[in-house]
Amino acid sequence: MSRVWFNAVLVAGVGVAMLTWLHPADADFSVAGRGWNGLRDAADQLAAMPLAADDEYDSLASPGTLILVPAVPLEANVTERIGSFVRDGGVLVLLDDYGSGNDVLEALGAPLRFSGAPLVDPLHCDTNETMPKASVATVSATGALSLVLNHGTWLEVREGADLWARSSYFSYGDTDNDGQWDEGEPQGPLPVGARWRSGDGEVVVAADASLLINAMLDRSDNLEAISSFVRAPVYIDQVHHATDTSLDRNKQRMERLRSVVSYPAVVAIVVVVVIAAALWYGWYVRRTD
Repeated sequence: MSRVWFNAVLVAGVGVAMLTWLHPADADFSVAGRGWNGLRDAADQLAAMPLAADDEYDSLASPGTLILVPAVPLEANVTERIGSFVRDGGVLVLLDDYGSGNDVLEALGAPLRFSGAPLVDPLHCDTNETMPKASVATVSATGALSLVLNHGTWLEVREGADLWARSSYFSYGDTDNDGQWDEGEPQGPLPVGARWRSGDGEVVVAADASLLINAMLDRSDNLEAISSFVRAPVYIDQVHHATDTSLDRNKQRMERLRSVVSYPAVVAIVVVVVIAAALWYGWYVRRTD
C-alpha cells in the first residue's frame, strides 16, 4: 500500500509542476512572461534573477542591480533595504510613469520625481505620438542610442541629479491629457532619464514603466541603454505588481531553480542523490516484502 501512495504522490507532484511550468504568465512585467507585456527577453539577456517575495530581498548583494517597476506601494522595510543596498554600492533602476515610483524616490531622498502626466511627440515618435523617441547622452560601440517610450511621462529634476536621456524639441507634456499642446504646458526637450548618486551606488530613473517589456526591445535601444548602468548580479522585482498571481510567482521560483540546477556540478549532485534514493527505495521495498 505504501508503494501505491508513494507513486500517487510522485505523479501528482510532477503533474502540478508541469501545469505550473506550462501555464502562460500573463501578468505585466513578469520575468516569466513571453507575451508583449513580459520581461522575459530582458531578464534572459541580463541574466537576471527574480525577487518573488519580500523575504527574498535579503538576497540583495552589493555591488549588483535591482530593476524595479512599482505598481503597488512598497513596505517601509523593503524601501529601507533598497536604500542600504544602493548606499553600499548597488544600482537601483527605477522604471515608472504613473505608479508608485515617487514614493520610492521620496523615501530614498532623491532629487527626482515623475511628473505623472503623458509625454507626447507628434513628430519624433514610433507608430504614434504616445510612443515618443528620446536621445541618450551616451555613445555605444554602434553609435548614438535612442529610447522609445510607450505611454511614458517626463521627470522633474532638481539639483544633484544628472540627465542621461531627453525627449525631442517637438515633444510636450500633455498635463490636461487633451491630446494637444496648450499654453503653459511644458515643451521639449524634456528629461526622461536621470541618475543620482547615493553613497557608493546610484539610482537610475527612466520615465516609462514599459521600457524593457518584450514588445519594446526590438524597436529601440532601450535594453542597451539600461545595460550601460547595470552591475552584476541583476535582480528584477516581482513582488510589487498589482496583477501578479501566486501561479506567476511559482513559475518564477521554478525558473530560478531551473537556472541553478543547470550547472554541471549541481546536475551531478542531483543525479547521485536520485540514484541513491532509488537504490534505497528498492532495498526498502524488498525488505518490507
